[in-house]
Amino acid sequence: MSDPTTSKPRILVVDDEPSVCQSLRLVLTREGCKVQTAWSGKEALMLLAQEPYDLMVTDFTMSGMKGDELAKLVRERWPATAIIMLTGSADILRDSGTPLPGVDVLINKPFVMDEFRKTIAAVLSGSELSAAT
Repeated sequence: MSDPTTSKPRILVVDDEPSVCQSLRLVLTREGCKVQTAWSGKEALMLLAQEPYDLMVTDFTMSGMKGDELAKLVRERWPATAIIMLTGSADILRDSGTPLPGVDVLINKPFVMDEFRKTIAAVLSGSELSAAT
């Protein structure tokens, strides 16, 4: 995923389930990314204010600030940060026409890790992806 001649992609994973954060950190680190995790939207905003990230992967349903609220704030404050949202209700959100401002790609849970890696690589490379992935 990462080109050795360039710096490692910086990814922020946001999910209120520690096991999800740990699993995604492990996978993305193996792919050559520098990964930081946050367990809430508030924590994610604090981390983003400290340093830039190329990509944020966030859960939709979290206690406190939901993923769509976080995505909207991130897009307003850090427009260069790509955003992938994970949710168990992607199909429902797509069918309802619910707008998700700032979300570049919506991924349904559970997902196939190989497809997740391909999506991350495409987003980081700037490839065109539909928000309905």
